[in-house]
Amino acid sequence: MYKKALTEADIRSKFITPALVGANGDKWDLLTQIREEVYFTKGRVIVRGKTVKRGVARRADYILVYKPNIPLALIEAKDNNHAVGDGMQQALDGAEMLDIPFVYSTNGDAFLEHDRTLTSGARLTAGAGAVTRETADLFLVLLMKLLKPGGRAGLVLPDGTLFGEGVKTRIKEALLSDCNLHSIVRLPNGVFNPYTSIRTNLLFFTKGAPTTQVWYYEHPYPPGAKSYNKGKPIRIEEFAAERAWWGSEQDGFAARVENERAWRVSVDQIKAGGFNLDLKNPHQADDGPGDLEHLLPEYERLLAQIAETRNALKTQLMEALNR
Repeated sequence: MYKKALTEADIRSKFITPALVGANGDKWDLLTQIREEVYFTKGRVIVRGKTVKRGVARRADYILVYKPNIPLALIEAKDNNHAVGDGMQQALDGAEMLDIPFVYSTNGDAFLEHDRTLTSGARLTAGAGAVTRETADLFLVLLMKLLKPGGRAGLVLPDGTLFGEGVKTRIKEALLSDCNLHSIVRLPNGVFNPYTSIRTNLLFFTKGAPTTQVWYYEHPYPPGAKSYNKGKPIRIEEFAAERAWWGSEQDGFAARVENERAWRVSVDQIKAGGFNLDLKNPHQADDGPGDLEHLLPEYERLLAQIAETRNALKTQLMEALNR
């Protein structure tokens, strides 16, 4: 296929839309998250003498949305005779009007990206698939942008955002710099069963001042429970302990104290750890594998038990055969 002979519409249908949807349809949903050829102005009114007409309406080739009325990215496409970034200024103008944080220009070969929230310039992303990002991360960035100074937010995020690297590290760095991430409630497994088993967290932050320390609270299962499910979901009453412990943000949560469920970490410690927010409860016993000196004797003891059991079984089988 000679790509330079294709029209802009062909480039969109053959290269860009498939890249957004993904080979298995596992990226952006074509019906609910991808809007194509979106007109957002009616065109300028042009008056010439007694003649009045409208100019060309402004249009975006693609707008990607997280949910209805929450746009995340605008994409401007050109045919392959253009350079990859030729549509960037047009895309930026539209994104400025619509207040969309992520902007892309493409000619079907690659995407040129401009992050209006975290960077001052554009960068080239190699390959069409690089436009895709996790919606949880995008929503966090959008929320940080939409909040006004003093605005507060609380949202649910998966563990992957807390320990993720790369672009996730940049997002967390911006979060700690621009907002006071004062509290993370670590939820147990199964909160969203049966839809997903991924562990999740409640993050609470206020925009306008940088983070100095982060308080963690490990939310336990209710007595007698080992997991949640659709019939026995998590209940608001279970958060009574957190509410009693919470305190007031106005005095910097001065009343908070560390206990077996709660601990705090300085922002310097978080920065030293590469902005990893997936920090374990230091008051709980480490249930990791243990050190080698203790593991080897236990392993040898188990091997001896297995051999003894195998020999006993072999003896019993031979006795049964000889009867």
